Amino acid sequence: MVQASAIQAVPTHIITGFLGAGKTTVLNGLLAQKPVGETWAVLMNEFGKIGVDQALIRQQDGIAIKEVIGGCLCCTSQLPMQVALSRLLQQTKPDRLFIEPTGLAHADQLIDQLGQAHWQTSLQLQAVVCVVSAAMLLDARYRQHSILLSQLEVSDILLVSHADEMQPAHEQAMQQLIAQYPKFEQQVYLIEQGRLDFQYINYRPAHHSIQPRPLLNPVIVGQKPIGPKSFGHKLLELTEQPADSSTSALEPPFHYVEQAIGHEVAGWCLPAVWQFEQKALIDCLLTASNWLRIKGVVHTEQGWIAINFSPTQLNYHSHDGFGDNRLEIIVTTENSTEKSSNTTDWQTFERKLLACLRSPQVEQLMP
Repeated sequence: MVQASAIQAVPTHIITGFLGAGKTTVLNGLLAQKPVGETWAVLMNEFGKIGVDQALIRQQDGIAIKEVIGGCLCCTSQLPMQVALSRLLQQTKPDRLFIEPTGLAHADQLIDQLGQAHWQTSLQLQAVVCVVSAAMLLDARYRQHSILLSQLEVSDILLVSHADEMQPAHEQAMQQLIAQYPKFEQQVYLIEQGRLDFQYINYRPAHHSIQPRPLLNPVIVGQKPIGPKSFGHKLLELTEQPADSSTSALEPPFHYVEQAIGHEVAGWCLPAVWQFEQKALIDCLLTASNWLRIKGVVHTEQGWIAINFSPTQLNYHSHDGFGDNRLEIIVTTENSTEKSSNTTDWQTFERKLLACLRSPQVEQLMP
């Protein structure tokens, strides 16, 4: 009698880190090391609704990507994550799995979820990676942020990105961080452009035994799709949609604003044929108030570009293009004295954004 082979748990790598630390760049570098003949899967989580990070991953054979958008894996309902992860495993049968949660995720809660009994035979959790940029080492806003602290607490490996920027002050700050977390003494790597030998993270720590905890309450958010009725000085109309509507089912153009855990995210999904003046667009994006992260894939008169801005790094480069224009801006509201609803401000910003469209495109789209 031929016995059925035992089910092999999929080695699973979590790449965590705060907004703008360089997680997606690291992930791209790791995926480039996939052996021929293997299938690697990626589960990405974005705080916003339009899935920019997937567009920033280099497409290659043997890489399957699925996104969970809207909120974070750790503090929204577990159902979207469980459904997406189950489908990803069933449909692709990967040899290896990578999970990149949003930079606002509490990684300890995600690890708790993945350590539950029903995932034990499917997933084999490997060393957890935390990415911190060199600039963040010197910025108390990051070093003292509860989310980054929770990510450091559960991580096994510390990656310091943008190592070319390291100065004596950065080195001193890194040593202070290691003194706070001695586990990183032998597991800290300085990296540039996301380059890291995959073997450095390919091991299973002995201490990942997770005890279940109560779930957090679900975060219920609304969406605000739009359709451009005019450009220039007229404000666009924001039409309320039912709470259970999904941006994935909407055709661009649409827009949304939502708040959660001390932050606000605004996103735009616009038709691919809409083309921006590149310099005007960059200047416009930098006028947003209290922003922590700006990312997108955008069609400009100079071609498609990928945008990945943090307060310490303004990076953009050419891109192969995507099915639509996508932009997301994450801002902090923790120290803001403004009202929780910032719709009027986003309307003003959106008006500036659309003014960056090339004039021929605007004229063509006007009724």
